[in-house]
Amino acid sequence: MFSDEAIIKSIIKAQNLANRTLEGDIQIENAVYQFSERTYFNELFSMCTPMSFEDMDADVIGIKYSGSTPPQIVIANPDGSINIAFHYTGIESPENELKSKAKEMERVIKRMHPSFVFDTQAFLRAQQDTLVQYFDFVSSALDEDVYNLIFLLSIQNYLLIGTFNCPEALADAWKPYTKLMLKSIYIPHKESEEDV
Repeated sequence: MFSDEAIIKSIIKAQNLANRTLEGDIQIENAVYQFSERTYFNELFSMCTPMSFEDMDADVIGIKYSGSTPPQIVIANPDGSINIAFHYTGIESPENELKSKAKEMERVIKRMHPSFVFDTQAFLRAQQDTLVQYFDFVSSALDEDVYNLIFLLSIQNYLLIGTFNCPEALADAWKPYTKLMLKSIYIPHKESEEDV
């Protein structure tokens, strides 16, 4: 049975989570971040991301993503342990196909890596009611487990795949902010596409 004190603490925690934003100084674990809107792929879309994250060098991207098609853009914190990557695929994909594409990606990853631990398969709505489908899982690396969030959206009817990853030890602290980053996605030309 729950005590009144436990119920009150749960309510306060839920309210604090609901009131989080990406404005001002935000402490996540032992680091303080400021977020700002950045544009990607020649202003194809924008997303609020940590200001301290910088573009990863192409050579490092090649090493980090060896054995697969590397994303075109990767930004990372100074030590490279937390990063966000984007791959604009050129694969035609209207919004109504994102859920099936995410489920298929998850199935493929599970088949290739049965030891990975999968958690959530869900969606949210970003700015302009843009559908963002996502799933997350924990993978094993050489020295630590890694939390991975993979998200999919349709831009100009083509599939964009994004990822966020960090050490699993930081996952719970980052999860609310990853959702806020996804909700911040803005597609400048979406209105004109819908008017056509």
